[in-house]
Amino acid sequence: MPSPPSHKGGDRLSRLAVTGLVAVLMAAAWVGWGPSVAAPPTLSWALDDAPQPYVEYVHVPFAAPVPARRSPLDLRLDELARDVGHLRRRITVPSSVRFDAAALTEEIESIVTRLQGQADVSIHVRDLETGLDLFDYAGDRPLNAASNQKLVTSAAALELLGSEYSFRTRVALAQETLYLVGEGDPTLSARRLYEIVSDVASKVPVAEVRRLVVDDSAFSDRRFGPGYRRDGPGFAYQAPSGALSLDFNTVEVVAYAGRGRPRVFLRPASEYVQVRNRAVMRGGRTRLSATSTARNGKTVVTVRGRMRRGGRPWSVRRRIYHPARYVGTTFAAMLAELTDTEPLTVDTGTAPASAEVELAYASVPLLEVVDRVLAYSSNFGAEQLLRTLGWRMTGRPGDWDNGAEVLRGYWSALGHDPATLHFENGSGLSVRGSVTSRGLVDLVETAYRLGRDNANLIDALAVAGEAGTLRQRLRRSGARVRAKTGTLPGVSALTGVVVRADDTPQVAFSIIINTLEADAMRARRRRSYEDSIVLAVLSACDEFEARRGEAASGSNDPVDAAPQRGGVELGAAESTQAATG
Repeated sequence: MPSPPSHKGGDRLSRLAVTGLVAVLMAAAWVGWGPSVAAPPTLSWALDDAPQPYVEYVHVPFAAPVPARRSPLDLRLDELARDVGHLRRRITVPSSVRFDAAALTEEIESIVTRLQGQADVSIHVRDLETGLDLFDYAGDRPLNAASNQKLVTSAAALELLGSEYSFRTRVALAQETLYLVGEGDPTLSARRLYEIVSDVASKVPVAEVRRLVVDDSAFSDRRFGPGYRRDGPGFAYQAPSGALSLDFNTVEVVAYAGRGRPRVFLRPASEYVQVRNRAVMRGGRTRLSATSTARNGKTVVTVRGRMRRGGRPWSVRRRIYHPARYVGTTFAAMLAELTDTEPLTVDTGTAPASAEVELAYASVPLLEVVDRVLAYSSNFGAEQLLRTLGWRMTGRPGDWDNGAEVLRGYWSALGHDPATLHFENGSGLSVRGSVTSRGLVDLVETAYRLGRDNANLIDALAVAGEAGTLRQRLRRSGARVRAKTGTLPGVSALTGVVVRADDTPQVAFSIIINTLEADAMRARRRRSYEDSIVLAVLSACDEFEARRGEAASGSNDPVDAAPQRGGVELGAAESTQAATG
């Protein structure tokens, strides 16, 4: 039997034990301060031939990895993704009569065949009751859908902001400075601004005010979205965006017959917008034009051409270039008129936290805003929505970059690959945008199934034959089609729903046509193809309802028509060439 260790050897072992313990503790400290690594929660160390029981084992806890902090946007999108997944799992297929999808497929294919060699096409049709695809032709092919992009922007706004969300405009006072603070209201009109100014004149000690500061810091300094042209006549549909905006950031140019020259006026009047009248009075027809340009910090409107003597008034809208200054100078002019004083000096800046809010105004609810944006295809309104999403969801000044971040997250939460959605702005005014018809139908179906704020997206769509972009289209539908149009050179799109007689959404559809050459097919002809497809879907809906009524009365056996997919070969149109129109 080996002899016991000497006292000297015991001291050496004790020192080794202590040294080992110190090394372990130092290692633990390094682990605690160093980067987190995947490891079990504890690690046990054993010392051979431990001379004393109390140092037999040392337990050193590892630092647990700190979970990444998730943003409110991420949490909201996670919740939406769960809701969408749950709703889709709950879809049940009734055992009663279904659509005669085979007959519908045959009719749509006959229409699509006529586009052979002329256009790339993507079509998707879905029964909202069952979730079954009634027809699909290249539904996963990304194509330019023009203003159908507004559907994505509007749906995201309704879902993430809520249908009752309102845009606020505040008036604050600090010492001798009056602050006008905007939050992106796309509906602020000259009439509404005059009401605000009237309240200020009666409730604020205007005599003590020396300066007006307009605060548009809710949005970034960028005013024109990607894809918008800054040259040209200054068309109203290419107006800039801003947290403080007025009359869609356009000015109305009005000309009346005069003696030597027409009399030209701007509505509303503003020191920021100047007019140059180069028009003359002549015999014959009135031929006037107006352009707006940015010059020396102002917007200059130039009117040219001839006006018929004794002719009717002529008017057109043109964009302005600096929204906040436009609002500020118009506000100052109105206030001076009401108080019989000199207009206040107008500057741009940020309201201090110490400024006391004197008055606050709210826009109409978001649902009404979206209704106007979609029914009249307002590019300006869509950009305001996109930038508001960027501001509210990220906490940074609203911009096209963080707005796009929100839209891609929303698209992903619906179950789509973000790579299938390409866009430059919120309106679809772009030659680079693309989306799939299946994805747009998914968007509409989600709106239908969620049954909360986003469901109202369908109610906001233009109604065939009524006011809006469908006023002259699908009049034979009996107002049973609600849809969003989209038109660019060489591009047409139509996405929406066919509703029952009681206005219940029945079938969702999306049709996207991109001609292989921008001028290969006139817009009217492209729209006629879309309308023919929608009328075919409407006819199938009516036939289905009739057959279901017969089945319910016992006069017909149940019919189970499986969903069909289009199989027409389009030759050159089958290519995945990117849209350039």
